[in-house]
Amino acid sequence: MSTRRFVAFLLGVWLGGSLFMYVIATHNLASADQVLASPPPAAAKIIDSLGADAARLLLRHQASELNRIYFEYWGVAQLVIGGAVFGLLLFATREGKWPVVTALIMILVVALMRFILTPDLVTFGRQLDFVANPVGTAEYTRFWGVHRAYGIAEMVKSGLGLMLLGLLLFRVQRKRRSVHQLHTVDDPDDRHIDR
Repeated sequence: MSTRRFVAFLLGVWLGGSLFMYVIATHNLASADQVLASPPPAAAKIIDSLGADAARLLLRHQASELNRIYFEYWGVAQLVIGGAVFGLLLFATREGKWPVVTALIMILVVALMRFILTPDLVTFGRQLDFVANPVGTAEYTRFWGVHRAYGIAEMVKSGLGLMLLGLLLFRVQRKRRSVHQLHTVDDPDDRHIDR
């Protein structure tokens, strides 16, 4: 496997992991409501003893805690994957400066997400976990402001990753065409071999 293909594979893992995290986070929060809607018999007894509202707060807190842990670990994993992509582009390929700069910007965006936005999401989210009606509170406003910033950063990172992936794949195709044309021009008698 060529280095360029391996970098493209890592980018695919990175982008796929981001999509997977979005699906998991959404599913975790929805699962709390699903359990309340049709709880297993043993859980129904516990929910009845707690009350539906308290049980909902507790289940959503658990789902949120799982999401917080996943996003913290995913932030570290992204830095590792991003570092590998950057290092390979810089030292093991001849891709030029734009792919290297793009990978570096992606790492900087991930660092912002991991070290600034994620800790704020964790802090503000925990402040809201056991508030029955948080809408309109200062904590709610701060949480959703940081959440929007995280979403924008994720879109920027993913957009850059898709552009970089496209650039790598486009160059592979262009290089193949160039090599094919070179063989055709250099050795016209071997055209039947390329078919």
